[in-house]
Amino acid sequence: MQANIEVKQADVLELGLLPLHWNEFDLVISSTMLEYLPKHKIGNALENLKKLLRDKGLLLVFITKRSFITKLLAGRWWKTNTYKKSEIESLFHKAGFESIEFKRFSQTSWWANYIIVIEAKK
Repeated sequence: MQANIEVKQADVLELGLLPLHWNEFDLVISSTMLEYLPKHKIGNALENLKKLLRDKGLLLVFITKRSFITKLLAGRWWKTNTYKKSEIESLFHKAGFESIEFKRFSQTSWWANYIIVIEAKK
């Protein structure tokens, strides 16, 4: 049995380094990755992720929500950024996403209160 898997190191800020056939995806998932980018580059990253999607494709993003706890853990310990829901919503709109929905990650996980989940359509 042959697996149809292709692994490449990628940089969301440098799409030109990806294989040319990496486009027209139905779904792209970014899980707690955007926090590690400088805040002024998040919009560019979202625009690039949008370019990877087919028309009506879905971008699913998990990003750390700003709170007292996450500022201590994520901000100080892991040296990442945290975001308010309004900040993320504005960034997605500026990147040109047609539809943005905020979802709840889980009803049972205690840490779900510290993650923002966004479904965005091209």
